[in-house]
This record gives sequence, C-alpha cells and structure tokens, in this order.
Amino acid sequence: MGQEERSLASAQVTQTGLVENADLRFPRTGTRETMRVAVIAYTAIAMGVLGALIYVSVEGLSSWGHLMVLAGIVLATIGVMIAVDPLRRD
Repeated sequence: MGQEERSLASAQVTQTGLVENADLRFPRTGTRETMRVAVIAYTAIAMGVLGALIYVSVEGLSSWGHLMVLAGIVLATIGVMIAVDPLRRD
C-alpha cells in the first residue's frame, strides 16, 4: 500500500471524489488542449467580423443622436454580458 493510498484511505468521501475526478487536461474554460487551434481560429474570424461590423456601424452614423443610440446598445449589451456571466459572484 503506497503513501497516496494510505492518505486517501483516511480521507473523507468528498476529498476522495475531488482527487479521483480531477482531470488536469482541461483548463478552467473547459476546452480541451486539442481544440486550442480551433479556438484561436474561431477567435480570429470573430474579431474580423466584429471589426467589419464596427466599421459599417460607425460609417453609417449621420448625427450625434445615432451615436448616442449606438452607445446605449453597446452599454446594454455589456450589462447583459456581465449579468449572465456564469462565474459571476453574487
């Protein structure tokens, strides 16, 4: 019986579950290491699309009123993103 087995034998049920179920291959985001290239590619494409949308939106503004509406939409979107964040603490 090894040192690790002896220490687990005296551990509580929740402690043994944490040790047995620990999977260190997955970072905090839950994405696998093999998907890293796909995540980087998706992020690059999404940033390009976002840049194009921002450019088209700013080009279409004809007055300060339109700018204020766009700013309100952006702030509301950021507020929703903060509100639905699964890692947010109450």
